[in-house]
Amino acid sequence: FYMDYAKEHLSKVLAIDVSMSVRAIKKYWETLDAVLVKHKDFDYVVLWNKSAEFVTKDKLSKAAIQAKIGPGSNPVCLMEALQSRKLVLRKTKLVILTDGKIERKAVASLHNALTKARFRHVESYVIGPEPQLTAVMTLSRYTDATINYTQAKGPSTEDLFRPRREEP
Repeated sequence: FYMDYAKEHLSKVLAIDVSMSVRAIKKYWETLDAVLVKHKDFDYVVLWNKSAEFVTKDKLSKAAIQAKIGPGSNPVCLMEALQSRKLVLRKTKLVILTDGKIERKAVASLHNALTKARFRHVESYVIGPEPQLTAVMTLSRYTDATINYTQAKGPSTEDLFRPRREEP
């Protein structure tokens, strides 16, 4: 049985981590701008932290997205939101932006959620002062994946990169 995957319609989902830990990472917001230029044809956009919310493309300004920043970082709520829309994950390309910091208990829950279904393709952008790959590696397991990893200054490392000034 042969299927021409190039002609098959894939749902395209942009998932943006809006947890508190991404707020002050300048490179995170620059990467989001670049992703929005590269991918203009998303079927769905989801903002997620401890909960997930679908937004329309006209709500993708930096100010509108930053207004949704809140505590928590649990990608399981992202999976639940996608499943509530009855998306067939094996026919879905997920583009996800995150700093990778997720609640420890969420990793096992995410793994369990993905044992029943997996994405066709996952394109991850992990950006932060101490980027962690646990969530995107779990999302990418058993699927075609591209992982973009960028270590960037953030609030926890800002002072480490600022040169000391000598007293006169």
